[in-house]
Amino acid sequence: MSSLGRCSVESAGTATSLCNSHQRSLTVFCQECGVALCDSCLSNGDHRNHQFSSSLLDACMKRLDELMKNNKELARSIKKQGNFTSDASITNSIKYIEANFLKTKENLDAMFNELRDLLEVNKIQAFKLLAAQQKHMEAQLTELKTKAEIHEELERLKIQTGQTPDNAFSVQTQCVELEKRIEIIDNNFVDWEKKDDHLRRKSLENSVRMILEKSKSCLTHPLKFVDFITFDKNTAHEKLSVSEDNRQVTLFAKDMQSNQSKPDKAQDARLLHVQAEQTFTAGQHYWEVDVRGCRSWEIGVVGEEGTEKLSWTLRLDDGVLTALHNHGDFRVREQDLSFLGVFLDCDKGRLWFYNVDTDATIHTFPVRRGSGRTMRPVFSIAPEEEDEFSCLVLCNICENDPRPASMADSCVDSPNAH
Repeated sequence: MSSLGRCSVESAGTATSLCNSHQRSLTVFCQECGVALCDSCLSNGDHRNHQFSSSLLDACMKRLDELMKNNKELARSIKKQGNFTSDASITNSIKYIEANFLKTKENLDAMFNELRDLLEVNKIQAFKLLAAQQKHMEAQLTELKTKAEIHEELERLKIQTGQTPDNAFSVQTQCVELEKRIEIIDNNFVDWEKKDDHLRRKSLENSVRMILEKSKSCLTHPLKFVDFITFDKNTAHEKLSVSEDNRQVTLFAKDMQSNQSKPDKAQDARLLHVQAEQTFTAGQHYWEVDVRGCRSWEIGVVGEEGTEKLSWTLRLDDGVLTALHNHGDFRVREQDLSFLGVFLDCDKGRLWFYNVDTDATIHTFPVRRGSGRTMRPVFSIAPEEEDEFSCLVLCNICENDPRPASMADSCVDSPNAH
């Protein structure tokens, strides 16, 4: 809520609106919470020991001064990164970005071309091997025909010997030659069906299949399943601010000051939740979250099946990463995280968390599947006293929905349906 969102102020400093919660006149302004209050707001205890201003106009002016000061600090911070005050400097920066992305595109194109050429060479070699094996088997059939011809020649010699016994010596010489031919064929030929070396062909197929599966595992596998995820304002905790495009959720420190009189160190109690508008019942889904603006967060999915609710999440608290499933948790290997990738495979019942910068798998959950179970991304932020605000941002890695409508409809439930 805006610091002046509960009232409007006249030039004379008197409120012209009523309190939205109690429909009573706004009388004072809480300087710590940045909101105008009525007498009922003051009596509920949420603003105990806070500082107040009786003049709403003075409060407005003070707040404007603070915003101007913060804006100047922001301008100085931006200037350190470069001069972005002129069109020329912005144009140069855009050209720098374009050059970097063009270089990356050229590198990727070169590597994909090399990969394609390598696969083409392997394909040619594989088909040469297959053709040689086929040719060898066909030669065996030719030998089978030769064996049949030898039998016919032996029958002819036998008849000839019976008719002309004087030619026995000549027939004996021919028999020696035929015997050698039979021995050679017998040594090199087995029943051609049994000699079909199917194991060799299976080995060739398995080798190519291994290349295919390895390539699938090495490529950025989840990206083809990218979903355009948005935060559901209706599920956001009242202290969380969701951006107009539903892609960023922010927790301002000033919005938590009213609860400082009752501190709670338990992480679960500190977490403020928001869910995604999208829900999933089938298919594969991937999204990424920029976590650089938040030091304590929890991200994952929740599943609903009837009255049963389950959760699978990854939590960062005090620099420690923990994987949680319902009430069970265990620590995972610490990583320097800037962007978190989440890949949900509803069909196989698996959930992966990735370090996007390193493409390393942080943790994998088996997700128990059930007919009719609805899976929904969930996000949580824990306030930090040292920070003015904490935020989570959904990364723009696709258009609103990169998949064909038929595929999207079969896997994602429209938020309007809920």
